[in-house]
Amino acid sequence: MAEFSLRLDTSKQPAIPQAVRARVGDAEGCVIAADIVRDGEPYDLTGLDVRFECLLPDGSAVRDSGVSVEGSRVTYSVPIEVVAARGLVKTAYFRVARGTASIDSTESFVIDVKPGVRPCGVGVPDGCVPELDEALAAMRQQAGIAQGVAEDIERAESARSSAEAGRVKAETARASAESSRAAAEELRASSEVERKSAESKRASEHESLKSASQKATAAAAAAAGRATTAADDALDAAEEARAAAGMVSTDKTIFLAYQTVGDIEYLTLVDESED
Repeated sequence: MAEFSLRLDTSKQPAIPQAVRARVGDAEGCVIAADIVRDGEPYDLTGLDVRFECLLPDGSAVRDSGVSVEGSRVTYSVPIEVVAARGLVKTAYFRVARGTASIDSTESFVIDVKPGVRPCGVGVPDGCVPELDEALAAMRQQAGIAQGVAEDIERAESARSSAEAGRVKAETARASAESSRAAAEELRASSEVERKSAESKRASEHESLKSASQKATAAAAAAAGRATTAADDALDAAEEARAAAGMVSTDKTIFLAYQTVGDIEYLTLVDESED
């Protein structure tokens, strides 16, 4: 592992840039130990954040917060993306910040990356591009939120389906109850018709019986009248017979007998003696 000691001034006075040399693929094999000064005096970095930044030959940028700070000295291991391809990194420096606010930066130095065979499977480690890491973290957070929303939607859909099934069941029960009610109403109407018919028949029979009773009463009264008349006639005939008895010869045999003339029976004297 190669360590390069630098003295970097934040005043950025014109000077020949200091150089760091590495080979393609020397990930973490190149360490920069830099003393940070301001106008030649040690720069106390206590409580401040220091970040490595550089512009690669292909135009892409690297920003890495993985810098160790102790007093005015910083130590930094050059990451794989800086030494991923041969070329001269002309702009490299350390930026000083307090929280998210940038307050200073050092003079630039160069990193000369010599040709080499790049190992297979070498990628960009996490933390080398903070903005990218933040974007990835935000994407992961959004993905988690989206997953939560999807689960909420799934639960809501399940609840909706359950409610719909309950509604259909209730509607089926309501329709069945309505059908039963209609059948009961139809039966009630039919029973009412039968009741009215029976009542009408009963009233008719009552009138018939009343008429028959009246007729029977009238017939009985008429018969009684006729019987009374016949009895009166019989009494009159008997009286006449008794009266006539005194005028009849003793050798005569006289009988009382009824003779019918039309619908009326008459009591008469019949002579049945032999002449």
